[in-house]
Amino acid sequence: MARTGETVTKEELGGSDVCSRSGTIDEVVDTEAEAFERARAFLSYLPSSVYELPPRGAATDDPARRDEWLLSVIPRDRRKVYDMRRILKTVLDKGSFFEYARQYGRSVITGMARLDGWPVAVLASDPHFYGGGWTADGAIKLTRFIDFANTFHLPVVNLVDVPGFLIGKQAEMQGTMRHGARALAALYQAEVPWCQFSYGERLELQEPRIPTIPDWVTDMRGRPATGDLCL
Repeated sequence: MARTGETVTKEELGGSDVCSRSGTIDEVVDTEAEAFERARAFLSYLPSSVYELPPRGAATDDPARRDEWLLSVIPRDRRKVYDMRRILKTVLDKGSFFEYARQYGRSVITGMARLDGWPVAVLASDPHFYGGGWTADGAIKLTRFIDFANTFHLPVVNLVDVPGFLIGKQAEMQGTMRHGARALAALYQAEVPWCQFSYGERLELQEPRIPTIPDWVTDMRGRPATGDLCL
């Protein structure tokens, strides 16, 4: 690259690894067939247009199913981590969790899933990265995801265990506070049903909230929608 003085290959400049970590692309697969399969799976959670509600899928999971290991999955020692994705795959309809943008903003987990067949947007934290704290990238990812859920009328299930914003010189240079404030604004401006579970020992950003739902928004059964808070 003569203009910048850098010597890089095309893959180093704009390959899948770079683009997935920068948030330019959300999903990386090996073959074209896999790409079409993932695209079909992604679209299966969404309505045909923004003027419709997401369609219900087949309810194949037993709503009375219990997994006793959940009672002890969160460690008492806040310095220890746990597998959030394993938890998500258990509390949501089996086999329904569709994660995307995994390589970007890695302390924040975003995806779609089903509950009793109904599509929902899923937010969670990954304690393996900064203890689940919000980075600049994570905050941008979260903001974009909430806007996405609002656009397609996806109720949000939010599993909260957030210690706060990442601090330090690099975090300040990246505008973590600014992007984090924008993410918090997106949370409070959400107009879809919202179910929030707070857990763990890190409660600094876990302020209970119930978003205001406009009168014209109805739930998936055609009734007026309400924001739900589950603790």
